[in-house]
Amino acid sequence: MLVPDGWSATRSGNTYELTREGDDGAAHISVYTRLATRPTDADARQLVDRFLTALHHEGDVDVRVLDEGEEQRRAVARCISLPHDGRDAADWLVFLVLWPEHSLMCSYVSQPGSGVSSEAEWMFSTIHRTVD
Repeated sequence: MLVPDGWSATRSGNTYELTREGDDGAAHISVYTRLATRPTDADARQLVDRFLTALHHEGDVDVRVLDEGEEQRRAVARCISLPHDGRDAADWLVFLVLWPEHSLMCSYVSQPGSGVSSEAEWMFSTIHRTVD
């Protein structure tokens, strides 16, 4: 993944958090191991839907799945989460990359009205699989 100047990263377990000074939001990338099965559109949609359900979002959310061949799927969604369990409402970008052996669940969250960072979206779009 390419990261523009000005972003800082920290790691906790399988999750990376990226922040940028002066930005109220944060990007999160969680890395998961999967059974070595070929990803499907249904797999991608189900994983993103599960993440969205936990956000307690408002209204219907359009999940777009991109079939990138037998070895990769990407999915993206945007939503606004409602206040829940002491958390304020927030704007969310959810981005999934799904491979046979791994998946990356990426999100960017910021205060409502501040807009989802185009830099975070660009960073997520640059994720690619390296083969040893």
